[in-house]
Amino acid sequence: MIRNVGDNPLLYGAEVDRYAAWPGQALGYMVGALEIRRLRDEPRQKLVPKFDLATFHDVVLEGRVVSLPMLRERVELWVRNAP
Repeated sequence: MIRNVGDNPLLYGAEVDRYAAWPGQALGYMVGALEIRRLRDEPRQKLVPKFDLATFHDVVLEGRVVSLPMLRERVELWVRNAP
């Protein structure tokens, strides 16, 4: 990690320890990240050129902590109601 990213080695030591002790957290993070990318790419293709990344971010973040199926519903509703 230090060789590829650089920065402060002390921070990465703690991160590596966390992933080793709690691998499900890293998996959950990646599953969520991949789903958000899919949710972003679908409206980007459907709403061209009306797609606005900042508005998409607002839609994703305004729900705070929601399940991925609920997040998908929010984004789909936003796409259906897009001007």
